[in-house]
Amino acid sequence: MAKLLGGLQGSLGMGLLALLWLGAGQGIPYLFDWDELIYASLARQMLASGDPLALQINGEPFYEKPPLFFWLQALAMAALGINEGAARLPNAFAGGITVALLVAWGARLRGVGFGCLWGVLLLTGYLPLFFYKTGLIDPLLNLGMGVGLGSLWAADEACRAGRSGQGWSALGALALGLAVLAKGPVGLVLPLGIWALYKLWQRDPPRRWGEMVAFLGLAGAIPLAWLALEAAARGLQWLAAFWHYQWGLVSTPSGHPGPVYFHLLAFALGCFPWAAPALAEILASLHRHSNPAGADLTQRAERLLLVAFGVVLALFSLLVQTKLIHYTSLL
Repeated sequence: MAKLLGGLQGSLGMGLLALLWLGAGQGIPYLFDWDELIYASLARQMLASGDPLALQINGEPFYEKPPLFFWLQALAMAALGINEGAARLPNAFAGGITVALLVAWGARLRGVGFGCLWGVLLLTGYLPLFFYKTGLIDPLLNLGMGVGLGSLWAADEACRAGRSGQGWSALGALALGLAVLAKGPVGLVLPLGIWALYKLWQRDPPRRWGEMVAFLGLAGAIPLAWLALEAAARGLQWLAAFWHYQWGLVSTPSGHPGPVYFHLLAFALGCFPWAAPALAEILASLHRHSNPAGADLTQRAERLLLVAFGVVLALFSLLVQTKLIHYTSLL
C-alpha cells in the first residue's frame, strides 16, 4: 500500500509540474505551423457558429480530421478567449497527463524514482517538448494510443494474476476510440497491430472471440456515434464525402518525401542527449529477449515498448512515403 501511495503521489506531483511547465508561455510564439493555423481556425469558427458539429474553413466543409481536438480547443477558447495560448492549451494538458501516466507505470515496474526519471526525460527532449508546446493533434493522438496499449497490457497482467481485467480492457477500448476521434483510424489500427505482434512474441493464446468483438465494439462506438450525428445533421451525402476524402488521404501520396532514415535521425537529434543510450539499450535488449519464455513483469513491459518502437519506425520509414516530423512523435 505504501508503494502504491508513493507512486500515486509521484504521478500526480510530476503531472502537475509538467502541466505548469508546459502551460507557461504556451501562447508564444504566434501560430506558425500550417496545421496549427487550420486547427485553431476550425475551433474559432465552431465557436462563432455555435455548432460543435460544424467543421468548416471559410464556409467550406472540413473532411480531413475528426473533431475531438477542435472541441478541446474550442472549450479552451471559450474559457480564455481566442488566442494562441488557448489553441495550444489542450496539448499542455495532454503532456501533463502523459507524464503522470508514465511516472505511474514506471513506479509500478521499478519504483517511484524510476517513474519520475521517465517523466523528466520526456520533458528534456527537444522534440517532445516542441510538440507539447504546439497546437497539433499528435500529442493527443499519442496519449490516446498510449493509454489504450497500456490498458491492454494491464488487463493482460490482471489475467495472469487470476483477475478478469475487464475494467482495464474497457478503459483501453475507450481510449482507442477517442484516439480515432482525434485523428482517424490510425488511432485504432496502429495500437492493435502493435498489440498483436507483442502477443505473438509472447506466444500467448489469443483472446476469446466474444472479448475481441466486445472490445472492438466499444472502441468503435465513439467515432461511430459522431459519424451518426453528422449523418443525421448533414445527410448521407456528407458521410460519403467524408469517407471519399479519408480514402484519398490513404491512397494518394501527399508529398514531403525524405530519406528512409528520416525518423531515426529525427528521434536521435530531437531527443538528444538520451536518444543515444536509448537506442543502444534497444539493441542490447533484443539479445536479452531472444527467448520469449519466462519473462517477468518488467521484461514484458520492455517487450511491449520494443514492439511499439519497431513497428512505428518500420511503418513510417518504409511504408509511408510522406516524411513529416509529426510522425516521429510517437517514437
